[in-house]
Amino acid sequence: MSGRYPGAKWLPWRPDSPEGPTFYRGTNRPQAVVLHVMAGHAGTAREWAAAGHFGASWHYTVTRDGEVYQHLEHADGGYHAGIAGGARPPWILWRGPAVNVNNYTIGVEHEGFPGGPFPLAQAAASRALCRWLAAELAIPLDEAHFPPHAAIDPVNRANDFNTPAERAAFYRYLFAPEEAEMGITEETAEAIAERIARRVFDETAGGYYLALTRKYWLDVAEGDFSAAPDPDVVAAIRQAVAAGGAGDLSPLVALGARAAPALRELAAALEAVRPST
Repeated sequence: MSGRYPGAKWLPWRPDSPEGPTFYRGTNRPQAVVLHVMAGHAGTAREWAAAGHFGASWHYTVTRDGEVYQHLEHADGGYHAGIAGGARPPWILWRGPAVNVNNYTIGVEHEGFPGGPFPLAQAAASRALCRWLAAELAIPLDEAHFPPHAAIDPVNRANDFNTPAERAAFYRYLFAPEEAEMGITEETAEAIAERIARRVFDETAGGYYLALTRKYWLDVAEGDFSAAPDPDVVAAIRQAVAAGGAGDLSPLVALGARAAPALRELAAALEAVRPST
């Protein structure tokens, strides 16, 4: 067992802090991988690892654009799999309150917030990491051995890893047959496209440019509507809507990173199921 994922960028967690050690050095004997969603951005993971943040540490971060960071060796235990006091976890591999879950699990955080599908690049990177971890740790690739944090703390972490519906969609993708390795299945792509199209294009009444543009197209803190919308993106949105919603996404795709992540997801999903000519 090497303990280093070949596809990861090594960003080690600083081991000490004024409050004490930031992870459990050498105590981990991993038998499962706990999946999380950060409710934040990848920059936080980089900053916390470099600074030695106390009270929350994990092994891997999977970014929305498909990068993977590794912060801890597998033999080290992070502070990631907390349990609500007094609640018995429904996770079938729980060993009881006398055994720290962080000493037999790997923690994988995903950049983003609960409530939406992961971008295709992130889902593919997470799937590749999970499959490698299953082989590396010699554990089955199933939900018991890759539980969401919600299975360990259903009280405080009900939407971690993501909301139940989005979590179920990811698990279907994670456990899909090997032939789906190069991308998502047609069924999953259509489902993603339908959700995003409905969310973005069907909610056009009342304050569309103020609310939805800022929600999906600007990188601002939650509730911060002080920044002005990008005029090029607004124009591309208007053009796409005028063309019939998801009918022509090329203006948005051409904007690259400035365009909405949701629209880029939709474009990739539609491209994945487009018949070859």
